[in-house]
Parts: sequence; structure tokens; C-alpha cells
Amino acid sequence: MSEIPVISIGETRVTLFALLAGLFFLAAAAAVTVRLRRREWKTGPAVLFCLAAGLLGLALGRGLFFVIRSEYFLDPMGQFVGLAPLFDFNLGGVTVVGVIPGVFLGGWIVCRAFGKNAAETFDAAVVPGLLLFAAILFIEPLSGQGYGPMMTRPAFCWSPLGIQNGWGDWLLSVSFVEGVLLLIAAGITAGLCLPLPGSRTLCAAVLLSCMMIIPESLREDDVLRIFIFARVTQLGCCVLLVVSAALIWYRSIRSGMGKGVLFWGVLVLAVALLITGEFALDKAEWPDGWIYLGMALILAVTAGMLLNRLIRSQRGNA
Repeated sequence: MSEIPVISIGETRVTLFALLAGLFFLAAAAAVTVRLRRREWKTGPAVLFCLAAGLLGLALGRGLFFVIRSEYFLDPMGQFVGLAPLFDFNLGGVTVVGVIPGVFLGGWIVCRAFGKNAAETFDAAVVPGLLLFAAILFIEPLSGQGYGPMMTRPAFCWSPLGIQNGWGDWLLSVSFVEGVLLLIAAGITAGLCLPLPGSRTLCAAVLLSCMMIIPESLREDDVLRIFIFARVTQLGCCVLLVVSAALIWYRSIRSGMGKGVLFWGVLVLAVALLITGEFALDKAEWPDGWIYLGMALILAVTAGMLLNRLIRSQRGNA
């Protein structure tokens, strides 16, 4: 890949990616603060909510990255060098699997401290959060990451859909595809009528988890894995999907809907088929395009089923 652009601010050197990501965070925090002010938050607590969510999300995201990539804590002789690499931002990275729970935990702590409804607060913040995530994905190539397989059709070899490497080859810009999908998720989340507190956040969680699974499968950058083959972000998306489904099912039961035996049957089958699809990509001789198409249909049906139950649970509560 091309060299990572770095700029100097006084005696400090920082990557262009980190600088832009920080500016995007400030813009999103300003938007969230304005939205919270409309919900009778004072400016100070609203800003603290954004800072706590952002900083704890960054801390857990980076911490989990280093737990999985523990080799960063070792010198060339295999000796433990302490925790210093964790604070050297020229090393390692951040995983969204840690960022998401960190954001929720940080925000929840501030809501509890100021006696605010956490579900309503996250509903106000979730669309700016999705837009922030999309913006960071759009600039991810500046960090040297975000690319996928080589593209051989000239019609698709253009930026920003593709990323050109140092040898002139065009690679799929997975981060661009993910960014566009998250913009769609943000539009759907903002447009649906979901009056019950927490419903907009659940909608965003379902869309994010379903939309990220296939693009993450296409990544060929320094993707984070455990057990060699298991991609951390995909596993995190599956966990987020199941947790969101459980919360949707619980609140739908409380609203008087049926127990949803078929609901859980379809969800378990969908997860099993998605795992099978991932193994088929590595082991089967079927065309990858057909496997991805099958996975996309499964994810679309799953997302539709979950959002349908979420929307139906709103009836009589508007």
C-alpha cells in the first residue's frame, strides 16, 4: 500500500487519519450535544457524555486489540516489555468490537450519574454515531487499511470504490463499501417511526451488525483474528446481532406479542448458515459470488424479521 501520510503540528507528528478522525469526533460530539440540549440536558453533562463514550470506547477498543495482538508486549527476544506499547499510538490499532461496548458503558455511566434515561439518550446519539463511524471508514485508507481483494474488471477500477497499491493494482475499498452501508443504516434509523425509548438504538444495532458481516469477510488488510481463521469484527457483529435480537424479543413479549418460537428458530438457523457460508468460502469449490449472495439474502431476511418485530412492538405506544 501507499505510504501513510503524516503531518507535523509543532514538534508533534500525527497521521492525517488520526487528525481527521479527531475532527470528525468533535463534529459528532457537537451534534450529539445539540440533540441532548433539546432533551433538557445541560451543556456540561452533554459534553461529558460524549467524552466519556468516546474515551472509554477508544480505551476498550485499543485494549481489546492489544489483548488479541499480545505480541506487541514482547521484545524480539520474547520478553515482556510492560504496557508501554499500549500508549504508543504509532503501534497497533483499535477494534470496533471493543469500541461499541465501551461507548455504551461510558455513556451509561454518565446517564446514571445525572439521572437521565439511558435508552432515550442513546436514541438521540445513535444517528450521529453512525455518521461518525461512516466518516472514519471513508478515511480508513489513510491509515493503510481498508482494502480487500484485487479487482480485475476495469469498469470498477476507480476511486473511491478501489484503492491502488504501490504496484498499480486496484483493490476493492472495503472501508468505502462499509461507509456507504452505514450511511444507509443511518438514514433508515432516522426515518423509521420508533417512539419507544431504545428502539432507535436497537434498529441501528441490527442494521450495523447485518451490514458489516459480508464486507468484513472481504477484508485482506491487517485484519484482526483469533484462532487464525475467526475474524474478530465478524464475531462481534454476530454477538451484537444476537443481543439485539434478544432485547427486541423481550420488549415485544412485554408489548403483548407472541413468544416467537419461529423467531428464534429463524435466527439460530440464520447464524448457523452464515457460519457455514464462511467455512464454504475457504473450503468449498463453489463460486464465492454465489456464497456471498446467499449470505446477503440470509442477512436481509434476518434484518427484516428483527425490524418487523421491533416496529410491531411499537404499536399502541406511540
